[in-house]
Amino acid sequence: MIGLMIIASVASAQDCQPVPVERLSSTMQQALIDFATLDEDSFSAATQQAQADLPCLGEILLPPTAAAYHRLMGLQAFFDGQDEIAVDSFRASLHIEPGYQLPSKIAPEGGKLHRLWQQAVSGPNPFESSFTAPGGMYTWVDGAEGTVQAEDLPSIVQYGIDMDEVRWTAYLAPGETPPSTMPGVGLVVAPAPEPERTAPVEPEPTTAPSAALADATIDDSAARRDLSHAPAPEKTQGSGKGGLIAATVVSGVMAGGLYGGASYMRGEYDRYPTRENYLATNGAFFGAIGMGAATVTFGSLAVFTKGR
Repeated sequence: MIGLMIIASVASAQDCQPVPVERLSSTMQQALIDFATLDEDSFSAATQQAQADLPCLGEILLPPTAAAYHRLMGLQAFFDGQDEIAVDSFRASLHIEPGYQLPSKIAPEGGKLHRLWQQAVSGPNPFESSFTAPGGMYTWVDGAEGTVQAEDLPSIVQYGIDMDEVRWTAYLAPGETPPSTMPGVGLVVAPAPEPERTAPVEPEPTTAPSAALADATIDDSAARRDLSHAPAPEKTQGSGKGGLIAATVVSGVMAGGLYGGASYMRGEYDRYPTRENYLATNGAFFGAIGMGAATVTFGSLAVFTKGR
């Protein structure tokens, strides 16, 4: 089977850099121009570039872009003389955009490509069924969120954390089912480590007061006399400087703890890219930023506040 029907590989940091959808759309537009102007070499080069970029997408395809990709694959199949694949690809695009008309500059009326397009227009409704997606991942089929796939047509399936962080994209041939686990990544969550068991700390035995303390006596009357002649302590108005210093220390410790937690969760997220780890990492990171700002604020107030 030609490259049109090869399943796209896993798009990850190890395989390729994330590709924006705008780049894919621009490449497909150039391929259409090359096809209309009969520039066969440029058309083939642009189509191959689009096929290489698809599995590296870092965001979801919108349905119109998915339909455009299916039409491009249909043109490539027509160019290679594979009419059946061309019709299936055109049907996949029409399943997304039923009212689309192929431009006459691309498919002149009466030509072979126009006839293949009309076969797709009058073709049967696709046979749809649901599939099982990896747990904890969002799923899109031809740009629409969900797990319903047309079994008898090619489709573009994507798994991701959210709309702006797609982890896997594949162009699947008719009859091919998306994987139920993340290819090459998986979502097997390691069991939580058992808490360390430490021996309980026994309280220190209480001891009787020493003989010296037991025999010691205090002359209460003398003590009262001494206190009556002692100068009264100066009354100073509390400035809160000590409280600000304490708040600075506490918020600094909390900021450090949150930052350490964010670093740990980032490592967990890299190993197990689930939505829960994604939210926990972001929460700890932004919490560290907030506590850092509070530390700077309390510290500044403590510096400029008079008193103790």
